[in-house]
Amino acid sequence: FLIILVNDVNDHAPQFTATLYTAVLDEAAVIGTFVAAPLAVDQDTGVNSNIYYSIVEGNDDQWFEIQHQSGLITTRMSLDRERRESVILKVSARDGGTNPKFAATSVQITLLDVNDVTPTFAKDQIAVTVSEHSSVGTKVATLTAVDTDKGSNGTVQYAFADGQPSSSSSAFRLDSKTGDLTVNSDLDREKTSEFDLEVIAKDFGQPALTSTVSVKVTIGDINDNIPVFYPRQYFVVLQQDFPVDDTVVQLRATDRDEGINAVLIYEMIEGNS
Repeated sequence: FLIILVNDVNDHAPQFTATLYTAVLDEAAVIGTFVAAPLAVDQDTGVNSNIYYSIVEGNDDQWFEIQHQSGLITTRMSLDRERRESVILKVSARDGGTNPKFAATSVQITLLDVNDVTPTFAKDQIAVTVSEHSSVGTKVATLTAVDTDKGSNGTVQYAFADGQPSSSSSAFRLDSKTGDLTVNSDLDREKTSEFDLEVIAKDFGQPALTSTVSVKVTIGDINDNIPVFYPRQYFVVLQQDFPVDDTVVQLRATDRDEGINAVLIYEMIEGNS
């Protein structure tokens, strides 16, 4: 018998079983969660057929790691869909030959949203002004809260907070979808000069997340009140020798408006002939 042993040379490159592997992960996945297991095979034998895996591209945030001998990919850090919705990893397979040969494949990872972002107003407090007697429907402000979650988790609705005076909630209307705050009834500065409102932004996640903003609405004055003398009539008796330029009587009038609208100028218009 003649036995001929043929020594293997590294003449075959590894080949992956797929050109693209896909995975879907919840962004709240715990560290160590299985992602994918790309598989490469090599028709050589011995050390030439040994496969070593590595991630060569796409792992910029270092969210994932690969077991070099098995190709098993798992999470190594917390994920954040708001930072990156999907990741494409380029995975390399290297055989064990002296002059190693390589193969490459891609792993596309899609991150699913969880309700981990609270709706956020730009400021905790907002101050606005609207003129008294503005018509019903006049826009006072648009209150906007930003939620970077996706779908219903990022959809925000607005409402007045519970426990507010009925005079406040009846004076204004708040659109639950747009956050538009508008006049809902006649505003009279001389009765109420300002309103303190508290608005809640709430998303549709389960469980829902909320935030609040305080809105101070100042009612601007218009010149809608006439000056009023008090008393309405003055009676003065003067002696014939009353000194010239002395004060005869001090007239007093008030105006319920404010600012320049309440500045009074007195003038005689009749009876001084």
